[in-house]
Amino acid sequence: MEPAAAEPVPLATDADGVIRVAGTRVTLETVIDVYSTGATPEEISQDFPVLRLDDVYAVITYYLRHREEVEAYVEQRRALAAEVRREIEAHLPQTGPRERLLEEAARAEHKSLAELREQIAEEWLERSLDRGETAAERSRRLRDAALKFVGSIEGQDPDRAANTSSRVRARLAQRYAR
Repeated sequence: MEPAAAEPVPLATDADGVIRVAGTRVTLETVIDVYSTGATPEEISQDFPVLRLDDVYAVITYYLRHREEVEAYVEQRRALAAEVRREIEAHLPQTGPRERLLEEAARAEHKSLAELREQIAEEWLERSLDRGETAAERSRRLRDAALKFVGSIEGQDPDRAANTSSRVRARLAQRYAR
């Protein structure tokens, strides 16, 4: 019997310096992270059909034999990802459409955003409690108010926005009635 020849570890480094399981887009970090949560090689292979089971075993064996190197690499990649995230967040506003609409409404009414939020919350709560509404009624009314609010922000007449809200609700009811 001849000694088994050592097979190369199925890992490849791409042009960006990311280590991937050879022939796939699955990164070394992904396999290690899933393995670290307790997944077996079989489960990893099932979760990532592009990975062959023998490749998963080889990658995990490599990790276990070179743990310090691999963990240093993973930490380096995480630090790079955090740096890129900070750069993106510094250049792009992180407010969603709702926040931007509230900010515009606050500026239009010469109020602070906090004052406008408080006013909206108080009015909504008072009305829903006064009416003795069910949760479903409150939800429908809140959705209608939001559509009306968006319409008024966009320069539409509030009554026209309310009519638009009714038409949208009717279309949705038709669509889901089928």
